[in-house]
Amino acid sequence: MWVSKVDNTGFRTALTGSMATSGLMAPADGCKYPVDANLLGLSQPIIGFDMEVVSHINYKVYDTAGQPVMLETINAPFTATISDAVVGIVRIKRANEGSIRSSISQFLDKLRALKM
Repeated sequence: MWVSKVDNTGFRTALTGSMATSGLMAPADGCKYPVDANLLGLSQPIIGFDMEVVSHINYKVYDTAGQPVMLETINAPFTATISDAVVGIVRIKRANEGSIRSSISQFLDKLRALKM
């Protein structure tokens, strides 16, 4: 019904923008480690004052031979409170965005920690 959604374009833009800002983005023709990310879903409350959203995102990173070097599903919670937004639909949207940000941040941390 009124539950906020995250579209593929928005998620892709957030991920590629974060990778570029972190210096982890390469042009398609010079990419050594392709990344595949799939937003599996969002666990969202129907109603509430504090709205916790958990994003479930599967990240895959491959080497030039197509072999996986990282396979990780990150479940990232984020809670938006009534002080973040009085209107419920805005609060759930902020919780969605916070959860996606948290997931991408965790992914980038794991990516930096890889020994490649």
